[in-house]
Amino acid sequence: MHVPSSALDNQQKIPGFCIFGAPKCGTTALSEYLRNNPSVYMSSPKELHHFCDDLSIPGRIAAREDYLRVFSPATQRHLAVGEASPLYLLSESAARNLHAFNPQARIIVMLRATPEYLYSYYRHLFFLGDEDQASFEAAWQAQEDRKSGKIPYPSGCREPKRLDYFWAGRLGLHVQRLLTHFPASQLKFVFFEDFAGDPRGVYREVLEFIGARDDGSQEFPKINRAQQSRSLWLAQGLRRIPQPLVARAASVKRSLGVGRLSLTGWLNRLNTREADPDRLDPATRAALTDRFGEDIALLSRLTGRSLDHWRQP
Repeated sequence: MHVPSSALDNQQKIPGFCIFGAPKCGTTALSEYLRNNPSVYMSSPKELHHFCDDLSIPGRIAAREDYLRVFSPATQRHLAVGEASPLYLLSESAARNLHAFNPQARIIVMLRATPEYLYSYYRHLFFLGDEDQASFEAAWQAQEDRKSGKIPYPSGCREPKRLDYFWAGRLGLHVQRLLTHFPASQLKFVFFEDFAGDPRGVYREVLEFIGARDDGSQEFPKINRAQQSRSLWLAQGLRRIPQPLVARAASVKRSLGVGRLSLTGWLNRLNTREADPDRLDPATRAALTDRFGEDIALLSRLTGRSLDHWRQP
């Protein structure tokens, strides 16, 4: 394990597993279930994105010493130590960087039918303010125009590559890249439909995979439901606050010992509600399954799982 000698001298626990994404495929729910297990230490904050240095991600912990510090509270009672960063799977450098840090790391990959995954991913980006197109179909059509400069990227977009839905949707390609750095024996694929249908069973399998104890949990509430803003104008305004000002405010709060007090956080929570039920248009779904047909077939071969049902309406 390529970690600083100071960390080893102090017998600090380092992450032995990572939930690699993909986004909107159950990563938050699984990480929270694991967080409640006494034998598991999950990072706080949840999304560190330390290893994906090819993407611009707000809040990413870049420095190795800061990354290791996140895990310093882990003790000997924690049999498994890990983190969950959903953009790791989409990153072109995360797997390589993680392997250089810990080649024995175990990786949990969350997967979901490509059309539903992309639609949920789009809605999340729209909620965050990275996307400004009011429908998935419009956002899909805008991809090439944005790349060519014909239309600008949204002012709130923090990483333009995230709005490349064709790139994000190629789950087979991303898994294939991951497998060039880690053997299949160190990967566990969790499919969204299995997780939703039998959360207890999947939870137990994951605990065995990462070497943690089964705490007998029977309650698995739904976590991270789709969200939307009550006022899009307010949401966009809050997300356009200059980052240097945000950093300065955080520094002042730390010096005053009021780290949990956040006016913008309070306003964001007040302005957020659970999203109205919505479904992907059947014609759009059919077009997506056709466009990603080869990639879905590749993912099926790599995971050893029949994904024919992903093509059904």
